[in-house]
This record gives sequence, C-alpha cells and structure tokens, in this order.
Amino acid sequence: MTGILITGARIVDVVAGAVWPAMSILIEDGRITRIAEGAIAAPGAQVIDAGGRWVMPGLIDAHVHAIAVAPDYAEIAALSPYLVGARALGVLQGMLARGYTSVRDAGGADGGLAQAIAEGPVAGPRLYPSGLAIAERGGQGDFGRGRDAPPGCPVCHGHRTIARVVEGEAALRAAVREELRAGATQIKLMASGGILSGIPMERPQFSPAEIAAAVAEAAAAGTYVMAHAYESRAIDICIAAGVRSIEHATLLSPETAARIAAAGAGIVPTLAVFAVLRDEARDPATAARMADLLRRGLESIDIARSAGVVIGHGTDLHHGAHHRQPEELLLRRAVMSNAEILRAATLENAAIMGLADEIGTIAEGLRADLIMLERDPLDDLAVLAAPEHTVNLVIGAGRLIVNRI
Repeated sequence: MTGILITGARIVDVVAGAVWPAMSILIEDGRITRIAEGAIAAPGAQVIDAGGRWVMPGLIDAHVHAIAVAPDYAEIAALSPYLVGARALGVLQGMLARGYTSVRDAGGADGGLAQAIAEGPVAGPRLYPSGLAIAERGGQGDFGRGRDAPPGCPVCHGHRTIARVVEGEAALRAAVREELRAGATQIKLMASGGILSGIPMERPQFSPAEIAAAVAEAAAAGTYVMAHAYESRAIDICIAAGVRSIEHATLLSPETAARIAAAGAGIVPTLAVFAVLRDEARDPATAARMADLLRRGLESIDIARSAGVVIGHGTDLHHGAHHRQPEELLLRRAVMSNAEILRAATLENAAIMGLADEIGTIAEGLRADLIMLERDPLDDLAVLAAPEHTVNLVIGAGRLIVNRI
C-alpha cells in the first residue's frame, strides 16, 4: 500500500463546528479512503504524526485573479503571455502555501493554466478557470475603453487581460461557447458597473435576455454563470435569469437577499479588496470611499445571513496584494462567527461551485485537500493569518505540498 496516513489529528468538522480528537486519516490515490478514531493499519503508507494538531479541509477562494500580475489590467495585455503565465503560477503557489487548496478564477486564467497545475510540474491549488470574463462594450471590464480594438489578439488571445468584450446576444452566446471550449469550468459575466471603470455600481450591464442566454448556454454545457454585481438592481436581474453565484453583492437589500435565498443561489463577498484599495489610496476621498464600501460589504453579509443566503468566500486581490488573502477571513469576524467564516471558505464555496461531493469537508471518498494548524481555528481564526508560522502542513489532491512540522 502507498499513500499518506495522518495519525493523532484533531479533525475540525466545519459542518458541525466541532473538533474530533485523536483521529487517523488515510489518503490513497488523491482521496480520503478512511477516517477512524485511533489507529489504522496502512502498511507502506507515509506516516505523519499530527501530534494533536488541528486538521481542517483546505481553504477555497471562489474569487481570485491569478493573472493580475501587473498594476493595471490593461497593462497585462501588453506583457508576453509566457511572462504572465510564469508570474501567475507564482501567485498560485503562494495561495497554496497559505492553505488555499482550490481557487476559482473570476477572469483571466484559462484551461491551460489549470492543466499546468493538474499535470504536476508546478504545485498549485486546484484551479477552476472562468476563461475571459464577458463584458459589454463600454462597460465594466472593457479595458479598451470602448475603442474598436480591444486589448490583445481577438483570435488567439495570445495577449490577454481578464475580460473580453461583446455586443449583442448572438456575440454573447458565441463568447460563452468559446470560453467553455477553451477550458472554462464556469462563465463569468460583468453584470454591473464597478470600481475600475468608474461606472456606477448600481448600473446593470447586459439585458435580462442576454444574461438568460448566457445562463442557458452554460447550463447546456453542464455548468453555471457567476456574475459581477454589486447592488440589488443588477443582482435582481441576474437572479431572475438563473445566475448561481453573485460576486461582491456589496450593496445588498433585504428584499434582494430574500430573492437570492429563494432561488438557491449564493453570494461571494470580497471584502479584502476594499481594505487593500483603502490602504493604497492616494487621496483621502478615495480612502474614505473604500472604507465605506468595506462597511457596506459587512452590512450586506449580515443581511444575507438573516435571509438564509449561502455565503461564500472570495478575495478579488490584484498585483502586489495577493499576500493579503487571509485578511478576508479576519475582516468577516465583525459579523460572522469563526465557524461561519470557516464554512464559507470551505463547504459553502464548494456548494456554490457545485463541488460539494468533491471538496469542502473532510469525509471518506472526497478529495484529500487538507491543512494542519498549530491552533484550533474555531477558537482562534488568526491561526490562518500567518500561514508561514502556523500552517504546518498542506496536502492538495493527496500530495504533500508544504511540510513545516
């Protein structure tokens, strides 16, 4: 027998919000094959003595931009695609070292980058790419600023940023098909204005019919749509059209939260990006605006909790700020319990992504994505804030990636 056997572990049960002491976990062929109290016979397996440390599911970040490797998204398109790919792999390696064993890219990364990680030459989190996010002409995500020629080559996308621009339902349907054919595991739509464009956050983008068309195309391929949408007017359109995952949802009303819950959809708040933009602001007015968006984002999470909405976990960070990924966990303590925060970053994200039978919890048959910690995260969430000191072990897809024991 080959594989990994972890002994003497305190398993963090993110479903129950409890800890199970003195457990053994057997990993074979990338999956958890047995969990038992006490010893497991596993001749030939690599034995790791947890020594009473805490073992929890690997974290999931459902909103990253792995190719955000330059200060400006338009600038990325001017870089060599080989340079962008190499830098992106470095970004992803950093995420894995912080305990994020799965990430969903919200625009930019493609199936090739996911394949590079899956093939194993470079260690990284399991990557679920959206390909290029789809934006409307002149809207959020149009880094050509409405010009006739968008950034990069429209044929091969050899130089690319995080989004592509379309006009009309037919072009939107074609773009969805092309991104799925290129390896996207879900589709990302820019469904409202936002910070980078200067277009008001509450302004919807794409018509209801266009969004419904994207949802239909994704559903035909067995997947779903995630949509950038900050405020209730745009979110309502997305939910009515069948969008599964609402990104940001920073300006959420109770009425819209109830609609999200009734539809069985989820939200992926991204608070860390506001903290970063606040700290990077060059003028007091911008800093104050970002601080206000952070406050409003926390209020929206509280509204969503009260309505019973599934709340995921995302960070939306950019060049120079990826290392601040764990801050998302800490910021949420103002409105969520430690158990709720951990669930959002594990099983709730897995549910939103349609992967609850694969990742997000520690259970027999699931993928072996595990991290080992010095302290109980249910008691002290800050144990995840300094991973280089407190994340002792990272196992991704059954492979021992980080070992600091």
